[in-house]
Amino acid sequence: MENKKLNPSREDNIYRLFESVIPDFHKAKKGVDNWMVAKCPLHKDKHPSFSFNLNGGWNCFAGCGKGDASTLAEKLGLDPKPYYKYVIGNSNHGFTPTVVREPKTVKVIPIEPEYISLEDVNNFLDPKQYQYNKYALFLKDTLGAETTNELLYNQYIGTWQQLGKFKGASVFFYIDQFSKVCSYKVIQYNDNGERIKKPKSLIMANRPDNFKRCFYNEHLIKLSGNKIAIVESEKTANLMTYYRPDCIWLATGGESNLNEALFSPLKGRNITLYPDQGSYENWSEIANSNSLRKFDIGVSKDCEIWFNKNEIKEKQDIADYYLNNHNLRWDAEWNQAEYDSIFI
Repeated sequence: MENKKLNPSREDNIYRLFESVIPDFHKAKKGVDNWMVAKCPLHKDKHPSFSFNLNGGWNCFAGCGKGDASTLAEKLGLDPKPYYKYVIGNSNHGFTPTVVREPKTVKVIPIEPEYISLEDVNNFLDPKQYQYNKYALFLKDTLGAETTNELLYNQYIGTWQQLGKFKGASVFFYIDQFSKVCSYKVIQYNDNGERIKKPKSLIMANRPDNFKRCFYNEHLIKLSGNKIAIVESEKTANLMTYYRPDCIWLATGGESNLNEALFSPLKGRNITLYPDQGSYENWSEIANSNSLRKFDIGVSKDCEIWFNKNEIKEKQDIADYYLNNHNLRWDAEWNQAEYDSIFI
């Protein structure tokens, strides 16, 4: 007779499975009877078509199928056994019981990510183009010539040179801990260093379905054992590197981009998240999720405190506070000669 016993960790396993494979798990819309709707992990989903609940049930309305957590694991090429309600234990009758539902063994061949070549990177780092880059000019006004020159070099900030709506925009390269260029992001700024939301920022990679994701500035973590500070925007990471050099400042590139895979290079490091004003609750929930408990993560309430004191505005971040209250300008003023010596 089969010795069948409850799988005590099943609920936690189901939660971790959904959290790790559903792209917008923490932004899933709640429906009726504890069902939630999000983007499907089984196909490229532009609009949420995946309904699920934390008991393991799921249904893709785009045609990927439906079932429980174990069937989803099978479709993803994962071992379904951790998501069974019961597991088969050892028999006392001297024989090995037959599992009614045999797990499918699927050989998963990992796809090697493609990286952007250094030659492509260098095409964007032409010093002559910084005179057209409004973000670079904003940094020069804010931090001074010497600091800006160092920042542009160390954090690989380039200029989009092609004609069109992104002409003169800033290019931020996402470089991992092994100095591999995973992707880059193109953002337009105005003369005041404020992001222009239209056109929307452009994320580029050799193959968008096959590029490795990493934190912005991740390549800096190998240079020191300093505490890790994580913010949302690339601009904030740039500025805070000089306002608070006691930390290594990384950026997610978006509020919803935090996940376990991104954090893996940071294991064993002291990490503090600095969410924008209004994002504290969301980032706290992610930091305390089951998949991230193995990391040493704190979440700062600084922006909420400053907002309540009217020291920053709604949706602003830690860099906005420092810009208002600290002056890192090394040069009293700069003229055309200085301008030429730095950018050309």
